[in-house]
Formats: sequence, C-alpha cells, structure tokens
Amino acid sequence: MRRWVTQFRKSGDERFIRGYELRGARVAQLQRLFEPTSDDPRMVLCYPVTEKQRPFVERLIGVPLDLQRYDYFVEAYTDVARASRRRSAAATSRRASGESRPTSGVATLRRAMAPRR
Repeated sequence: MRRWVTQFRKSGDERFIRGYELRGARVAQLQRLFEPTSDDPRMVLCYPVTEKQRPFVERLIGVPLDLQRYDYFVEAYTDVARASRRRSAAATSRRASGESRPTSGVATLRRAMAPRR
C-alpha cells in the first residue's frame, strides 16, 4: 500500500492540484500523528493535514505546504496507477460536462471531514 499527500484548492472549484508520494513513513508513525479511529487501524481512509502534522509531512515530501490556500490529505492506495487513471478520467469527464467539483468518493469524504468555515 502506498500513501500519498493530495493537494486541493481550498476555495473556488476545490480542484485537485497534485499528489506527492509519502515515502519513508511507517504506519505506526502516521497513527501517532493522525490518531485514526479504531475502525481504521491501517489508515486506509483519508486524513486532513493540519498544522500539527505539517512539519512531518513537509519533511517527508520535501515541499512546503500552504495550508492557507490549499487543503492537503494523507490517502492510501494499493494501485497508484489505477488511482491516477481514475482521477484523470474523472477530471476529463468533469471538463467535458462543464462540472468543476470533485466527484470521487475521496473528495466527498474530504469535504465531509473538512472543518466548517
């Protein structure tokens, strides 16, 4: 299983910007930092990156996070190629239909878990 940090616009169309592979992080480290619920011990759900997790995530991906402009999430994939094809196909489909909001299950979960403004 591979873990990625995904980046989405915070305002406007909430579009997916990019993903960064989270290399070198052990599940035990992530569990201590993100404190998953007991029904998700392997952390397969998506977890928002907050100021608390920011230094750890920045160190692993080598990129500074702009939490003011973007939402970041730690996500798990068993087949990265399949996940990126789904994202690309969904983005193409949304562009063709004129829809700009994310339509994936992860995006729905992301919106549900995001703090209310």
